[in-house]
Amino acid sequence: MRHKTIAVSLLLISAAASWAFAEEPAPRFLPPERVVLYLADKLSLSEDQKAAITPIIAERQTKMKAALAESNAGTEQRRRDMLTIFGDSDRKINAILSPDQRQKYAEIERTMMQQLKQRLQAT
Repeated sequence: MRHKTIAVSLLLISAAASWAFAEEPAPRFLPPERVVLYLADKLSLSEDQKAAITPIIAERQTKMKAALAESNAGTEQRRRDMLTIFGDSDRKINAILSPDQRQKYAEIERTMMQQLKQRLQAT
């Protein structure tokens, strides 16, 4: 189960974030509903929270795809754009979560970032 959690976590962030550091083909994004299902499982989201978070994830993915498709942007600019996009969406998501859920969400993010750094160092 832990390996599944790690794999899903990596998919949430690594596909998009890997572009921020290297020129690669476009990543495949999980459908926003699948991302929300993962978060719902980890954070015990209510139906209202799931409904509110789904468009935030969809918007984040749309913005990430646009940022990554920008041919004039260099690697550093893409990285900054991705960080901005994630920061904006995270603020919106955190506004919907309870204090306990925010803490768990922050833990998920820390884990994903550590895994991403390890993955990037391995390449």
